[in-house]
Amino acid sequence: MKPEVFREIREKIGLTQKELAEVFGLSSYLPVNHYESGFRTPSVLIQSIMRILDQWPEKKRTELLTELKDHCAKLSKPKRKGSK
Repeated sequence: MKPEVFREIREKIGLTQKELAEVFGLSSYLPVNHYESGFRTPSVLIQSIMRILDQWPEKKRTELLTELKDHCAKLSKPKRKGSK
């Protein structure tokens, strides 16, 4: 995926670089910035999700974005002692 296409999709879905990084569970906005500048190439999975987000209707896209962000947030929370 060309960097400008990645950026166009992000802008179309109305997310900042930081917000998109949160959706993908990235540690900061820098990987998104690197994808958009051409410094790095996003994984096939991230490219596929971006294409899906570009093609789906807004309601369905919003639902997927919410689910991805929620799951990444749950996975990144530190576990308490004694919990599995």
